[in-house]
Amino acid sequence: MDIQRQIPASFDRVQRNQYGYNAKQVDQFMQRARVSFESPRSAARPVKSADVRAVSFDPVKGGYAASDVDAALDRLEDALALRERDELVAERGEDAWLREIGRLAACSADGCTVPTASASGVRPRPRRAATTPRTWMTSAMT
Repeated sequence: MDIQRQIPASFDRVQRNQYGYNAKQVDQFMQRARVSFESPRSAARPVKSADVRAVSFDPVKGGYAASDVDAALDRLEDALALRERDELVAERGEDAWLREIGRLAACSADGCTVPTASASGVRPRPRRAATTPRTWMTSAMT
């Protein structure tokens, strides 16, 4: 998979009076993710799909457009999750992967822990902004 197509070198910015993601924070995380993706064994602390899912950025005026960053992070998360799956299957077999999926999807008396699609058809995920302006689409994993 070509990391350059998955993670652009930079993102469009919102207008100066609108909120976007802190560009410095996004750039630092993306650089760390790029190193992890291209050579995971040489990364000091490799970025995992769970790290991508949980990352958040401070909102700042004139920052990167959240939708562009989120789209790139979604593609990166998917690519890392696929790699993690392939590595687990190679090390411990398909049954180990199926057990892991079962563990993640385990239902308790209160319901399933796996998020379901929202009304918009987008799977819920933690938002990447610490404080989110109302104009941004937000949802959180339960």
